[in-house]
Amino acid sequence: MSLDRIFADPKRKVGDFSFNQETAEVFEDMLDRSVPGYREMQRMIGELASDFAVELGDGCSGCGLSIDGTTLTESGAGPLVQVSKAAQQSQLSLTQMQLTGGMLVLDAQATLSIDGGTLIGSGVAPGLDFAGLTLDVTGSAFKAGSAPYGLSLRTGTITLTDSTVEGDQYGIYQLGGSSKVRSTKISGYASIGIYFATGDLDLGNATEAGNNAFVGTGADAFGIYVDTNTSPPTCSNTSFDGVVPDPGMVQAGIDLLMAPGEYVLAASKTITFFRVP
Repeated sequence: MSLDRIFADPKRKVGDFSFNQETAEVFEDMLDRSVPGYREMQRMIGELASDFAVELGDGCSGCGLSIDGTTLTESGAGPLVQVSKAAQQSQLSLTQMQLTGGMLVLDAQATLSIDGGTLIGSGVAPGLDFAGLTLDVTGSAFKAGSAPYGLSLRTGTITLTDSTVEGDQYGIYQLGGSSKVRSTKISGYASIGIYFATGDLDLGNATEAGNNAFVGTGADAFGIYVDTNTSPPTCSNTSFDGVVPDPGMVQAGIDLLMAPGEYVLAASKTITFFRVP
């Protein structure tokens, strides 16, 4: 939190109050000093959330949910925040927040943006289980916690940038959708960094560097598993346990093709690696 020192130095002329960029950067400090019990209210929000999960459900059409600068914790099996199939066209935003207990989005028309968030799984619920329309993530962290994976992607258009995913058995479980991953670290997985079951996966291409990093927890871990019902994934400027694969297309034969630490390809599947200057 930046401290408010806007009027710390003498000024020849003091103008009218303006909610500009300078004010926005220290506004939380202004609230802390001006609103009685502000810090305690933030703490109580998180405590109440441990007893009452947040849910958007029946009859919720075009509903919005914004969680900003708050810590929410669920001590049970999760998920803590749920958006059900019955909701329609939900608009969701998470900013500079931490959520322990997982988030589940089943509204097929939901849009979710996450900027500076931390989502931690619990029980069988990953940090985020997404089956909506659009997911846009920047500068955020997903952690499996006690769940088997940190992030589950079922449908939609997904962009993951400047983020981290800490898994357990898996890092990311992609069951569908179209994913674009840039400058992201996937680590902590014992089996697979990204299990790619169906859909599209862009870890970088011929013109745009992916700049991702995969770091498993042992010799039996693989960065990517490319299953049978997938489009050919691409990957550029991305390391697997510190190794950047040579450029070119790799194709499996009639059996699985495995490169320890890097990838597993189902029969006849391909992956193409690029190096972008």
